[in-house]
Formats: sequence, structure tokens, C-alpha cells
Amino acid sequence: MKKYLKIAFISLLILIILLAGLLFTQVGNDIVKPYLKAELEKQTSLPVEVDLFKLRYDSTELKIVVDNALTVNVISIFKLLDLSFDGTYTIYANNFVYDGINLKEANINGEFKGIPTDILVNGKGTSFEAPLNYYLRVLDGDAKEITINLKDMNLSDILEVTKQPPVAKGKVDANITIPTLVKGERNTHGKIIFDGITFNDEIMKKRYKVSMPEAMQMDGIIDANLRDTTVIGSIDMQSNIANVNLKNVRFDRETKYIYSNYMIDIMNLKSLSDLLRTKMDGAIALEGHLEKEKILKITGITKSLGGEINYKLLDKNFSASIVAVPVKNMLNMFRFPAFVNADASGNFDYNLQNKTGNTKLALEEFRLASNTVTRSLGMMIPIDPSSIVFGETSLDADINGDEINYTLMAKALDASMTVGAATINKEKDTHDAKIEFAYSQFAIKGNVGGSIRQPRVGFDATGFIPDTDFLPKTEKKIKKFFKRLF
Repeated sequence: MKKYLKIAFISLLILIILLAGLLFTQVGNDIVKPYLKAELEKQTSLPVEVDLFKLRYDSTELKIVVDNALTVNVISIFKLLDLSFDGTYTIYANNFVYDGINLKEANINGEFKGIPTDILVNGKGTSFEAPLNYYLRVLDGDAKEITINLKDMNLSDILEVTKQPPVAKGKVDANITIPTLVKGERNTHGKIIFDGITFNDEIMKKRYKVSMPEAMQMDGIIDANLRDTTVIGSIDMQSNIANVNLKNVRFDRETKYIYSNYMIDIMNLKSLSDLLRTKMDGAIALEGHLEKEKILKITGITKSLGGEINYKLLDKNFSASIVAVPVKNMLNMFRFPAFVNADASGNFDYNLQNKTGNTKLALEEFRLASNTVTRSLGMMIPIDPSSIVFGETSLDADINGDEINYTLMAKALDASMTVGAATINKEKDTHDAKIEFAYSQFAIKGNVGGSIRQPRVGFDATGFIPDTDFLPKTEKKIKKFFKRLF
């Protein structure tokens, strides 16, 4: 019995040696090629052609073409004794489409070496016409220590690859390190540099209903870490119109939770008028933090207008607390004529969805600015109206869509002024109001008309002069007064 077992064992060993010898011949290679083709097609779910498969005792050569668009060449030398290998590879792509992504053009050369349980891989070349180099280690079948450097890639190509509309163009540099791809241990670090980014205004209007400034060009850096589903990092973007800095950014890709501190420095509000849908001018700096769990919450502060404005956006509701802010600065920012001087304090509330709101302001040391109207009034009464300091002044306004209804009441020791029945309509660009002005025994009523930024003021002299015997002396002044009105 032992004799037969010995013969069977020797026969099996000889068969294995013969098959191994056959495997390392061209005949054996040709036998293996169909099986290799089938396995590669199973792995890629794409048609694969094995143009060359040459396996020898100490080397191998492989050339495959995937979907007639991706060519891979591999040459390797190996040692059977310690199962080590050392080789080179080339990858060339021409409009290779995989999972909806079109790799228009790629030309990469690389090297690999190691043993089956520990392989080092590097490569360099171009992808999307941008220089690319990378390094990685495959340890026990898991990719580790991955480093990718990409330079001068077109942002439009990145948007296309990520299946986003081509809203912007420019150049992007990226430096990405990935210690491991093992789930639960991922801690990817990425540094992305943007250069010369401009926006497609037509697409922005159509898709996001906003208009970007024509001259806007942006540079910036995103520095972030990805830990499984959480992104933590910072964003620093600069442009010729505004600078935006986000720190301690946190974003959970699963829950969509967002948190960040922010600083926004807008140097040219006029260029953002179309985007903000209102005429503006000047500069402003904002800082605060934002958070979104179920609803968006933004809080912040600005001191750019003098005084202090603390604001909060809670979902669709915006509110602000205003402390000692010069009214003329606010008027100038919204490109209104600075017709008054005062420090405003109070509250402002507005619903972005309903476009309704109200404000109540106390105006400290309220004065009328010197202009044609006050100078004309000064010819009729024994004091320049712009020199009167109104100690008790209030402004109440209600907003309903494009219409603003407001009342202004100002009181001094021997003077008062009321602006009532006042309506501003942004859509029609109209401003209508009734004015009453009184000083000592003098009183006058008037009307405001015209447009928002170019109002027309007219007065009725009835009751202006308390003593009719005084009329002959002031007739010429009254005529001159009306000629000088708006």
C-alpha cells in the first residue's frame, strides 16, 4: 500500500512541475489569458482586452485595454525565493468613462516594489492636463500612507468630475494625504489652493437666482481634515471685492451639521448691489459664528458704521440690536442722501420669507443736515433749522414687501418736527410724506414727493407768519424761500 501511495505522490509532484513549467511558457500564458480577461471584466464591469500577457519564472509583462479608452502596461521582475518584485507601469487614458466620470486625458508613469503583503507604489504624469504625482503603500491589501499632489488643474474639470454645473473657472492646486482608507480609521488631510477664480454669471442667475459682480476674481485656501464623516478645517478666500475667513469649520456629511466662526470684510459694497438686490456703497466688516443643525443660525457684530450692531439670523428671521450708530453712515451705505445727523439706537426685525418687519429707533442729538431746504427755512425764522438739536426723537417703521411706512417725531425745547403718513415704495421708487415743522411761534407744513433717493420737498406758508401786519416785510423773503425749495 505504501508503495502505491509513494508512486501516486511522485506522479502528482511531476504533474505539478509540468503544469508549472507549462504556465511559464507562451502556450500556458495563452491558456490563462481568457481567465484573466474574465476576472478583470468582473472587477471593472467594463469590456477588457488582454493584448499582452507574458509570465516567466522571473518576470512578467502585461498590457490591457479597458473599454477601448484606458491602456495599462506593466513590466515586473520578481524573485520566487523571497516572493519580492520590482516593476514599472504606464497608464494612458483618452475619454475613459467610469461611474459617470470622464477621464478626458491622463498619462502617468510609475514604479512599484515590495512583497505581496507590503507594496510601495509611486507615480507621476498628467491628469486633466494638470501635473500629478502620488505615493501610496499597500499593506496587507489595504491602501495606506497615500499622498497626492495636483497642480494647475482647471476648476471647471473638477466641477465636471463631481457632477456640478460649471459655475466657475480658474486654477486649483491640491495636496492630499490619507493615512489609511480603512473605515473608522480615516483621517484625510487636504490643502486646496484656488487661483484666479471667476464666476459664470448666467449660470449663477439661472441656478441660484443671484448675480455675481462682473469684475470679481477670487483666490483662496481650504485646509481641512476628513475624519470618517466629519470635515474639520478652515477657509480663507480673498477677492478684489470682499475677503471671507472661516475658522473652526465643522461639517458632518451624514447629519449635515455645520458650525464655523467667520470674518467677512467687504471693501466694495457697490459691486455687490446686484447680488444683495439693493443699492449700497462703502465698506463693512462682519464677524461672528454660524451653526446649522435643523435650522440655520447666524450671529455676529459689526462696528464698521460707528457704534455697534449685533445681529442674528434664525432660519428666516433676522433681528439686530443697534447701539449709537450714526444715521448718516447708514444712509450713506444705502446710498441715501445724508439729510440728518444723529446717533441711532434700537431694534430691527425682519422675516426674509414674508418680507415683513419693523424697526424702532431712538435718535440722540438729532439734527437736520444743512441743505437747500434748511437754508431757505432759516431765511424765514430767526434761527438756522440745522442748528437745532432735538433731544427726544423717535423713528418707527413697518416693512411690508417693497413698501415701508414710517413716522418720525423730533422734539426740542422750543421746536418740533413730525414726518407722518410717510410711505416709501421700493418697486415704484416713490417717497410720500407729510411734514410739520414748528419753532417758537412759527409753524409750517409741507409734503415730500418724488423718488426715494431724490425726494422733492414743498411747503405751505399758511399759518407760517403769526402776525398779518408782518406780511409786507417778509413778502420778498417768502417768494425767495419757495424758489429755493427742491
